[in-house]
Amino acid sequence: MPSLLLKPSNRLWRCAGALLLALALLPPASHAVGLGNAEVKSRLNEQLLVHIPLRGVRRGEGDNLRARIGDDASFARAGLDRDSIPPGIRLNVRGAGRDAYVEMRTRKPVREPQVGFVLALESRDEVVERAYRLLIDYQ
Repeated sequence: MPSLLLKPSNRLWRCAGALLLALALLPPASHAVGLGNAEVKSRLNEQLLVHIPLRGVRRGEGDNLRARIGDDASFARAGLDRDSIPPGIRLNVRGAGRDAYVEMRTRKPVREPQVGFVLALESRDEVVERAYRLLIDYQ
């Protein structure tokens, strides 16, 4: 009688087999790099300095990332005016792994207290975009 308790039924085996087959056919989990909240490091009437942390960057992946300002269509989708971007913006990916971030700088002081832009982060496999609206403190 105890051997009957340990013997699974055919129905249970079929369900388990179907579940394993379904799991085997699923695509592998994708890896996505994300853009964090902007940290404004400068004041009004100074050269703009902003750090935007990157989420989910693996070791060695930072060399394959490129930051750029979004195109006209990205600005339109975000409801932002491309003319609000200060001239002479430079974007660089800095750091590595968990410490990776996008550094955004201007050569000239920023005179407007609000700056809106779309940041695009390109990797080998994807482009991630995020719209930002910054309020720059004058003190």
